[in-house]
Amino acid sequence: MSDMKSFAIAGVGRMGKPVAEELLKLKANGAVSKFVILTRSPNLADAAKAAGVKLFIPSEWSLYSKGITDGFWISHNRVHKHIEEIGLPYALVFTGQSELTFSSFLGWNIPAGRVTIFGDGNSPITWTTSRDAARFVAHTLTTFAAKQLAGRVISIEGDRKTLNELVAAYTTRTGKKLEVTYKPVSEQESILKGSSPFAWEAIVAWILVAWEKGAADLRTSPEGLANKWWPEWNPKSAVDAMVESM
Repeated sequence: MSDMKSFAIAGVGRMGKPVAEELLKLKANGAVSKFVILTRSPNLADAAKAAGVKLFIPSEWSLYSKGITDGFWISHNRVHKHIEEIGLPYALVFTGQSELTFSSFLGWNIPAGRVTIFGDGNSPITWTTSRDAARFVAHTLTTFAAKQLAGRVISIEGDRKTLNELVAAYTTRTGKKLEVTYKPVSEQESILKGSSPFAWEAIVAWILVAWEKGAADLRTSPEGLANKWWPEWNPKSAVDAMVESM
């Protein structure tokens, strides 16, 4: 039984908005008594510690970052270390790729019927929509006690598909064929070597390389998947999310 009924969300961006909406739904049945939306702050963890927060969930929502010390993910590792140093109870939530992934800067120009894949496109990737991730987090926070979640890594997976499987599924679903261009992943690896890890092109390259190298498959995370925590979750498929995002 959860001992958490009051929640604060920093910002209402890609994940803050749906999480807030899901908590609002739970407020209607009494599972949530109060929640507030805060302005983002670089010192948020310190403020949470000073306020006596029972459980802090830093912004993750994507690929596994715990212990990762290369690329732009190194900034996440620094946050994790700081939280541990100040003794703030926290949990990490990883959800894989979302519907926002299907954009031209990552090679998916679906309106034009073209997809660019770096590598062979056969590595499994975890996909979870923002809404399904928000539903799972809201359910978890109002089901389990803070002490049960503190120190936990919560990886969830709405669907698992390779890039090639998604291309095929899209054609089956819509009847529209996507023209796929394959390029060597070494092109993106070269960008990583020659750019600051926080440059936009390096961030994109890091993601594209992670896809090809299998680092986007959350099944392989040391803690495994937490889907079993909520058997009734019933998340949306990746191809449904892709079609609806167009």
